[in-house]
Amino acid sequence: MAEQSQLKKSLYQRVVVAINKVIINDYVTLVFRILLGVTFIMAAISKIPAADEFLATVREYRILPDPIEAWYGYALPWAELIFGFAVLAGLFTRFSTTIVNLMLLSFMIAILVTLYRGGVIACGCFDSESALGWSTYFRDLIFLFAGAQITLSHKNRFSLDNWIKK
Repeated sequence: MAEQSQLKKSLYQRVVVAINKVIINDYVTLVFRILLGVTFIMAAISKIPAADEFLATVREYRILPDPIEAWYGYALPWAELIFGFAVLAGLFTRFSTTIVNLMLLSFMIAILVTLYRGGVIACGCFDSESALGWSTYFRDLIFLFAGAQITLSHKNRFSLDNWIKK
């Protein structure tokens, strides 16, 4: 009985080590940083020139009070741009990715609230034409997993953080 318990524990440890080798490595982290960074930069580039339109989209969600809504609507594209570049470059990687993850969580909460209310509105993600739906939620969930991997990864060889540290 003790041998069987030890064997299960040993198998579990081997699986965890294998997962860590595959998921938490320099190359996966780099791919996820490129994915998140470019996505947030592209989202920002589409929103910044159309700030008033984006603010109108934020207001359609009917979640935030007016003063916070305006602040969020005007500040979010700039935050996406700044932190998108920081994640892409690997600059202050954990902090930058944590901020990106918090943005993703705010998007996911807004999506869930809107879907629960039965709202049919434009996403406001990249352009004002794409409709909000479950696919948007699950896309953000995948981005959140990528962001979590970056935040938790100790592997960051291909980053400005690593270059500055030397």
